[in-house]
Amino acid sequence: MPRLVQKQLYGLQESHVEVVTDLIERLFNDPAVEQYISVRSLNAALSFLVKHSNVGLARTLMLKTDRLNIRIASESFNILLRGAAVARDLFNYNLILQMMIKRKVTPNAGTWTALIMTIKPLEIRMHILRCMQEKGLLFSPRAMKGVAEHIIEEGAPTFFSTGRSASQYITQLDELFGRPAWMNESGANRMVDVLGAQGRMEEAKQVLSTLYTRGYLPKVETINTFLIHCTRHNNERAAVQLLVFLKQKGRMPLLDERSFEILFKLAWNGRRYNMTRVVWRYACIWGRATHKMQERVTESIERDVTDLDTLPVLQKWKATAGKIAAGIPPITMYDSVEDIYEADALTKRPPTDTVQLMQRLARALGPDEEDAGAQVRRRKLAKHMVHEDMKVVPRWKSRRGLADMLAEAFEMDCEWSHGGKRNATSTEWKIEHAIVVPVWDGRNTE
Repeated sequence: MPRLVQKQLYGLQESHVEVVTDLIERLFNDPAVEQYISVRSLNAALSFLVKHSNVGLARTLMLKTDRLNIRIASESFNILLRGAAVARDLFNYNLILQMMIKRKVTPNAGTWTALIMTIKPLEIRMHILRCMQEKGLLFSPRAMKGVAEHIIEEGAPTFFSTGRSASQYITQLDELFGRPAWMNESGANRMVDVLGAQGRMEEAKQVLSTLYTRGYLPKVETINTFLIHCTRHNNERAAVQLLVFLKQKGRMPLLDERSFEILFKLAWNGRRYNMTRVVWRYACIWGRATHKMQERVTESIERDVTDLDTLPVLQKWKATAGKIAAGIPPITMYDSVEDIYEADALTKRPPTDTVQLMQRLARALGPDEEDAGAQVRRRKLAKHMVHEDMKVVPRWKSRRGLADMLAEAFEMDCEWSHGGKRNATSTEWKIEHAIVVPVWDGRNTE
């Protein structure tokens, strides 16, 4: 509950949790409502109390309900056991388990899963797991995946820290749980996160490949986890290879705004002109361009580029990247370009295509000491260009897939970098020779 709301409701004397806890305790101790207590209401109360670390009161309510001759099922006990597990409280776990056995409630997979959560040493966890398998307690696919998820959550970092491979870990999990019973998106995401943190992107991609092989489609959250680690290790190639791999599988998850923001950051930080253009344009076409991306492109467009040779490499990049990225619609689709080409001191002729438009824009944004409103004019022109790009959705569509375009853009950027074109060529040259992102008018049904 927000702090200000809590203050208005309860003042400074007690918290929302304290008020609800007191209400639960009074209700379960009120003889007038005893006939209305059910297992469902008990489980709701137990879940709240366990969530807020009040296992003692939860256990008291369990005993109170038991005295009412209400048949308590294993799920009620498992709620308490999970609370003890989260706190790694073996004492309370043992007490609750004794209550369970005394009342002849049979422990199930959830009971022993909670025990695995309670135990910290991995070796003991694995011993409990093997005992569960021997006693047939992991017959349920849901139980299997739940146990595997907890094993992977804490076991993956230890396993991979020894330098062992993803394929070895997958083989070990197959032997423990049976192939493919243990596999789920949560476990795969954890492995991708651990491997990605170590910069082992090829092995992280292998985990996703295993997901596909076993009939699971990686969720966009897992893809984003992979891409985040690509940015941390400045590994544009791994990000491109992942998208190409997903495209080849034919079941690529729909990228969200977070995906495009990560890809944009990756291209921007790596000073990849062509990748930045592709990511920006597809983000606009798909309606995924975030406010942060728009601000970066706008600020870049409005920067002066007349004295680029005197600027450090990073400042040169910031002054040119946005001008190369923007300019999606054909020239005929702009609301007005007069304020752009008329500001060009070299020629008053209207531009005939978007490339010319952006080249004129680059020249128009030079310094003009006699014009007191030059900065305001540059900001206006920059916002105008970004606004035109943002208007392309849903009308304009891309003719080629994102993965293929990014792969081509990455290769062009590598060529520009090795050939000296990235830093040596003019802004106008880059605008003209940058990768072409073909689009078509979605309203045209011909």
